[in-house]
Amino acid sequence: MRWFLFLVLLLGGIPSTGNAELPKWASDIGLETPPDVLLGEDLIVYMKPGDKAPYEGMLMDMSTATRWTLRGEWLQRQLRVDADLLRQVYTEELRYNVEVARVGIETRQKEIEALEKALRLQTKKLEAAQKVPFYRTARFGLVIGMVLSAAVTGGVIAVAN
Repeated sequence: MRWFLFLVLLLGGIPSTGNAELPKWASDIGLETPPDVLLGEDLIVYMKPGDKAPYEGMLMDMSTATRWTLRGEWLQRQLRVDADLLRQVYTEELRYNVEVARVGIETRQKEIEALEKALRLQTKKLEAAQKVPFYRTARFGLVIGMVLSAAVTGGVIAVAN
């Protein structure tokens, strides 16, 4: 779609005769004034002097035919210039998009690294907060319970004897 719009803008600014001036932007990008030929459908028949015309219309002399030929060559050359220009524009646009993507990736990578660092710090804080003193662990309570049970049982046996 961009290519079509570019051609419409480009061709819309080119006059149909060589006598008119091209816009300033056209000369900036390398466009030339086309040869003085009106656009339209061609019907050209080769004739010798004295031949009857095969249709109603105009007879084209050699200079007109030459100008038409030059117009065709000019259009081919201009299309190559336009194609090169578009190729350069799209190449630069692609380079720009690649650079934007690269910068975006680097930025996201830095954000990810910062988030990972923050997560590691938060994990360490949570682990530190979850550490229970040894005297509050179930193992310590079990050991104390067993020791006290043994002491009470030993005391009861000692008192009973």
